[in-house]
Amino acid sequence: MDALRGVCHSDRGALVGDDARVISAKASEEVSAERWPATYLLILAVGCALVLWLLPLRSSLSLDELGSYWTVKEGFRQAFHRSLEFQGESPMYYLLLAAVVRFVGRSELIMRIPSLLAMGVAAWATYRVGLRLLDRVAATLAALIFVVLSSTGYFAGAARPYAVATAAFTAATLVLIRWLDEGHTRDAALYSVLAAVTIYAHVVFAVAFMAHGIYLYARREDVERRGYMRLVAIVAGAGLLCVPIASQISSIARRGKTLSVPFDIVGYPKPYIFAVLLVPFVVFMAGAVMRRTSSVSRDVWLIVAWSAITPALFVLVSLSTSWNLLWGRYYFPATPGFALLAGWVLAGIRRYDVGVVCAVLAAAAGLALASTHHSPERWREAIARTNTLTAGRRSAVLLRGGFIESRQIGWLTEPRKRSWLLAPVDYYTVSAPTDPLLFDVDTAFRERFVSLLADSVKTNDRVVVISNYGGAYSVLAVVESRLAGTGFHRLPEERYGDIVVTVFDRISG
Repeated sequence: MDALRGVCHSDRGALVGDDARVISAKASEEVSAERWPATYLLILAVGCALVLWLLPLRSSLSLDELGSYWTVKEGFRQAFHRSLEFQGESPMYYLLLAAVVRFVGRSELIMRIPSLLAMGVAAWATYRVGLRLLDRVAATLAALIFVVLSSTGYFAGAARPYAVATAAFTAATLVLIRWLDEGHTRDAALYSVLAAVTIYAHVVFAVAFMAHGIYLYARREDVERRGYMRLVAIVAGAGLLCVPIASQISSIARRGKTLSVPFDIVGYPKPYIFAVLLVPFVVFMAGAVMRRTSSVSRDVWLIVAWSAITPALFVLVSLSTSWNLLWGRYYFPATPGFALLAGWVLAGIRRYDVGVVCAVLAAAAGLALASTHHSPERWREAIARTNTLTAGRRSAVLLRGGFIESRQIGWLTEPRKRSWLLAPVDYYTVSAPTDPLLFDVDTAFRERFVSLLADSVKTNDRVVVISNYGGAYSVLAVVESRLAGTGFHRLPEERYGDIVVTVFDRISG
């Protein structure tokens, strides 16, 4: 009987072993099936980054990038003081760019390398956050979507601090998740440093940390296990590291009216405003429906908060104050979160790998729209044409670059401020004498502006106006009216993307 029981036990053990092997084989097949699209999606993401990010690196700098060069061109000391006086960010990025310009070079390609490398870090951190919060397929879909978004490609090739801030914030998010999961002190310390770097790179990104607050509340049991005092120490450490930037924040607050165009709800496209507010929630609801679930994990709530809080808050600020924060660059902190949200949704469409196919099609569309121009502002070509037009002639050049500070007429004459407005012709040199124009012509400034125009053109027989296309009509109309009264006629304008070159010649005889 004992022997028979042993045989039966042995047979049952063999049967259990067979079941275990079947289950293990199925699990292995599922992991292999998941790894297969993930691997190819990662390869596709890298390929898209190489094409979309590298292709425009040698193209003309945009206006804001030309402002970056003007800030750093005279060395570290001037970079520090000019960033405090003229820029909306701390000196950290500009000191880095000053080092690049001084020790490596000042070409468009070289000036953009820090942003390119930082965006690579941001893409990697987005993928790693996806692995922590979601699964391998969702993580790779998120990385691919992040790479092919047009805003990502733009800031990957912009000599501006947005890519550095994005990399720091996304890495801080990864470190925070890791600290809650594992509790390592080094992650706590690293989070404080990365949070401070994010705010140093761009103070606007501080708003995105509200998503971290929501996530900490959702995981309050884990916070309690790690210790509330440790969390207080982390926040205090980041705060102490940010103390030196307080003067910059104060400066931005004082200069608020000169750094922003007042928001006009009447003239602003309302569908755009509603899209900014609703898209993250619509995508989230679509994902919940496709996954046939009424409950969503706390990790997904972090992604929803990350993608929605910054745009929603900036829309509300724009509606309720004189600050206009409805510029795409201010929403960029939400981009990795939106990519993760989209990856989560697409990964939930399991049937026939529809989600993967959609992501591949999106990548193909991004590649089809790839451009060799970083932005529509083709300053290099426009200024080269201007030099050709002014060669051998008594000429003057009038520049409406588009810096918002040029709304104040005093900036046209005060030497240091005037130099800032002429930043485009500081990098791409103009051979003829150049004067700045107003951003737009206010009635109160009209007479003084016309007087300044008369001084600029009275001894010349050709005047070339370089204008950044948006909002330039009122200025050009005043210029044309003034020049027509002194014997000039207008020739057909030439366009270089958003940059318009208009020539006025004095009528002979």
